[in-house]
Amino acid sequence: MYWEVFWPRSSPLSSPPRDGAGGFWAPALLLAPIALGFVLLARDKPSDAGFRDLEDPEPVRRGDVRLNRAVWILAATCFFSKMTRYAFLFWLPLYMTDHLHYAAAEAGYTSSLFELVGFSGAVIAGYVSDKLMQSRRFPVAAIMLWGLAAACLLHPALARTGHLGNAIGISLIGILTYGPDTLIQGAAAQDAGGPSGAATAAGFISGVGSLGQLFSPYLVAWVAQKHGWDNLFYLLVIFSIVAGCVMATKWNYPAGRHPRAAARPPAGSGCRIVHGE
Repeated sequence: MYWEVFWPRSSPLSSPPRDGAGGFWAPALLLAPIALGFVLLARDKPSDAGFRDLEDPEPVRRGDVRLNRAVWILAATCFFSKMTRYAFLFWLPLYMTDHLHYAAAEAGYTSSLFELVGFSGAVIAGYVSDKLMQSRRFPVAAIMLWGLAAACLLHPALARTGHLGNAIGISLIGILTYGPDTLIQGAAAQDAGGPSGAATAAGFISGVGSLGQLFSPYLVAWVAQKHGWDNLFYLLVIFSIVAGCVMATKWNYPAGRHPRAAARPPAGSGCRIVHGE
């Protein structure tokens, strides 16, 4: 994310053509102390920092995670989420220069609002999920995705009102993109995978999402060229609504339900174990 924040300012669209070296130095200088702090302060498990380790008496197998319906729902939503996020991340400067006729430097700085303001969506989503929704991630992500659909629907009209309207629209889209995206690939993936399956679940979810990231540039280029930039926003409205509806199918999914625990029947019930929660 830190590199993404600096990308618009250091991209060819917003940097002087005489020297592009600054586009590499700025992210490197920012990431170096962060990497050093991580190496010195990060710990592999709670006991390394003086806390009690979490216990998972019945480890979850990889196959259990991949058969988990919640994991597949998160993966499908992540596909649309990453497709949308990277559409904005890489194409906003071109949208502003080509469609809104901004100067290159102005387009670079304005597009950076997508990340600079958008990261607050991750904080908002986490707080609302933990404090107001009893650690349920799915309803928070669904509501924010529907909000993203509304923001994308309104943005072409906002952009036509001037620079301030465009900046407000880009900021709202950033907040409503990063919020659910962070929940889907972070807390929700850990909830679905459980203590011993969190990494497998997160990797699978993010991997499927990266397929959306892969198709994103082709989709943006084709739609913008054939149907115009405004229609690209309207297409993203559809994607966001679909993704929100997919997440809503697990509206009451509680935190901490990993495949083995969710599938295990009560003692003495004689019920067959069925994966898919």
